[in-house]
Amino acid sequence: MRCIIFLFTVSLIFGQWSSFQLSSLKDVNKESRTLFRYGGLMATNQPLLEINGKKRIALGGSLNKGLSNSGIIPLIHGQIKVSWNLTFRGRMASYSSKEGAVQLYGWGFSLRPGKQEALSKWIILFDAGNLTSYNQFKLTAIQAMGVHSLVWKKIPTHIGFGINIINPNQYALTDNEIIVKSKIQSNFIYVGTTFNLFGFKTIPQLWAGSDYNLISISIVDTF
Repeated sequence: MRCIIFLFTVSLIFGQWSSFQLSSLKDVNKESRTLFRYGGLMATNQPLLEINGKKRIALGGSLNKGLSNSGIIPLIHGQIKVSWNLTFRGRMASYSSKEGAVQLYGWGFSLRPGKQEALSKWIILFDAGNLTSYNQFKLTAIQAMGVHSLVWKKIPTHIGFGINIINPNQYALTDNEIIVKSKIQSNFIYVGTTFNLFGFKTIPQLWAGSDYNLISISIVDTF
């Protein structure tokens, strides 16, 4: 817990939160799509963590950065294991920047097919979420992902692919009209790993697509 507190204290002091402002965009049509993709991935983003043994609950926080956007997003997330192969997930964020307030929340589940005695190497994840940037826009997003778990040089590794679909609803326009399709789709490849640090699970992750990239690092504890 001390490590989590230290990480977020440093990020609060030196970090610049993402503002999600349409009015500050220069290339309106191109940059607005990039901003919506960023919000859509964040609303459905959560570290992939399997709760083993008799433990049932995982709680943690993450810092997330889109490589095409300035600023970072802090998230609080948790999950509950309800059976040997099914876990429910949830996440939220609420913060203010100079340009306004941002609120985010989402939910989903992870499912590992197979039998308890012979688990599949694949994990199926489905997530949905909402992000609101006051006086700017609100979006909803859904994401489906298939992930293959393996051990590479004694390092637990997850590699997968997925699709993220965003439906934005704009509250405000810039001087130039923002033309956005009713739905925006992003396809991506996912890579992540997990290692122990001071008794906590540390989870770095990367989402890489042809039109957008996102990196994340999470610190999680299980109970």
